[in-house]
Amino acid sequence: YQTDGKLLVNLATFKRDWDFDLRTDEKMTPLPDKPFFLGWLCVLSYYGGLNVLTTYQPWLRSTDPHVSGCTFGTWPSHPVEWTILVGFVFQIVGGISTWKVVRVGMDILADTGDVTTNGLVRVENAVAAYLGREATWKEDTELPAYSGHTAAACSVA
Repeated sequence: YQTDGKLLVNLATFKRDWDFDLRTDEKMTPLPDKPFFLGWLCVLSYYGGLNVLTTYQPWLRSTDPHVSGCTFGTWPSHPVEWTILVGFVFQIVGGISTWKVVRVGMDILADTGDVTTNGLVRVENAVAAYLGREATWKEDTELPAYSGHTAAACSVA
């Protein structure tokens, strides 16, 4: 997924620290920008071109010998299918069981929008405090958004 023309869209995720000063006035996630639309156009062009090519050259289409064996409404019949189903259920159960813990961090990010390295350290410390554990992560004074708080001073509001 990450290498399929979507890296331009993910650029915002990786710019946490290096342009912090330019983003200090942001109060919400900005609307899609040129890199987003360029990434979207690349993906659309790739898959659109691939569909046109396989329409006119059907011998290029991949064929899956398992498709004919699939029937709607039946349980998986192959170990790979069972692995995917079990992984899916595990992910759902894991998400539900950790929802309150994850929510602590999500609330902080929703309020501050700070996804700098120091901002994420504050989220980690708030989660540790919620779990009743010692907050062991320290903010880096050399990075943007340093709050001046120690790990012990961070708590859940």
